[in-house]
Amino acid sequence: MVKYPQRMEREENEGYTDWVDCSQEVHRIACCDCGLVHDFQFQEIDGRIHFRARRNNRATGQKRRQQVRRNAREAASRVLHDPMNSKKAKLAAGKSMSQKG
Repeated sequence: MVKYPQRMEREENEGYTDWVDCSQEVHRIACCDCGLVHDFQFQEIDGRIHFRARRNNRATGQKRRQQVRRNAREAASRVLHDPMNSKKAKLAAGKSMSQKG
């Protein structure tokens, strides 16, 4: 079970996510690019919706570490699966062997 489900933007919603029920006490919202995480609280006062936010340093660190690991895996996968990189590696290995001899 996911404690904090991720909401994905949808093209049919003009780039917005689906509507979210704000009955939970705290909503955790993270930036996709930099990983900065804030906790948002919503409250109805006199028929108007109010919110407040604070930075969540622990969740930000976790999110950013996760992003670094994901980026490293993706980069390694690109290198391994790119036919040009394997050809370059073979050429470089061949050159280094011929230079030794």
